[in-house]
Amino acid sequence: MVRHLSQTQDSKMTTAFVLGNGTSRQQIKDLAELKKRGIMYACNAIYRDFQYPDFIIAVDPKMIH
Repeated sequence: MVRHLSQTQDSKMTTAFVLGNGTSRQQIKDLAELKKRGIMYACNAIYRDFQYPDFIIAVDPKMIH
């Protein structure tokens, strides 16, 4: 399912966090705290560490299914 941000939030600007899967993500200790502060976009297998990003971006068929 593809949702445009305007379908999930009102039209005012907000903070967004975009998380990849590199080693720099290991420095982030509390993903739940980030989620409280803004919209979270995350890649691929982040669900292994954190179950509730707002959006998951994946292109690898193994991650999608």
